[in-house]
Amino acid sequence: MIAKGFVAPRPGAATYEVSGGWLQVGPQRYENLIPVPLADHTEVRVRLELVNAEAVEVEGRGVAIRLVGEPEVVEDLPPEWAPSRDAV
Repeated sequence: MIAKGFVAPRPGAATYEVSGGWLQVGPQRYENLIPVPLADHTEVRVRLELVNAEAVEVEGRGVAIRLVGEPEVVEDLPPEWAPSRDAV
């Protein structure tokens, strides 16, 4: 969730496939990666590259990210990117 945010362009009601993008929280930028969990009250920008539509950008202030539902493997990552046992 991004607080006090706006989206451009505003996507219609449909299912979109994300092919890439980035998340910027304050000065820290994450390319094709989302740190989870994440909570911050600073400036936030997101760009989602979509396969089946125009890219979407979101800007706001404050972000909260957490996983919901059962985990699903998307791709193998290096061991140093694995979450700590404390985060589970």
